[in-house]
Amino acid sequence: MVMIHAVRDNGRAASRWPSASIKVAEMTKERDSDNIFLERLGQRIRTVRGLHGMSRKILARVSGISERYIALLESGKGNVSIVLLRRISNAMGMQLEDMIPTGEPRPDQRR
Repeated sequence: MVMIHAVRDNGRAASRWPSASIKVAEMTKERDSDNIFLERLGQRIRTVRGLHGMSRKILARVSGISERYIALLESGKGNVSIVLLRRISNAMGMQLEDMIPTGEPRPDQRR
C-alpha cells in the first residue's frame, strides 16, 4: 500500500493512508478474486473425482476428509488448506500441482 504525505499547517510532514473507500474497494476485488479461485478449484476437484469414477463417499473414505466438507469444497464455499488439498490429490492419484487451477480468470468470467 502506498503512503500519502501531506503538509500540516505548521509545515511538518504528516502521513495519511489512502481513503477508506479505496481500501474497501481493493479488499472487495481481492475477495472476489479469491472466491472465483475457490469456485474453480471446487469445479476441478468435482471434475477430477468424476473422471476417476469416485463418489464423494469414496473420496471421503480414502482421503480421510468428511463427505460434507468435500461437498463444501466442490461448491466453492470451503477454504481448503494445502494439507487437505494434498490428501485429496493423493486419494485421486494426482500431483498436488495438477489440482490447482492456473491463471487468473478472464474479465468476462468474473461476476
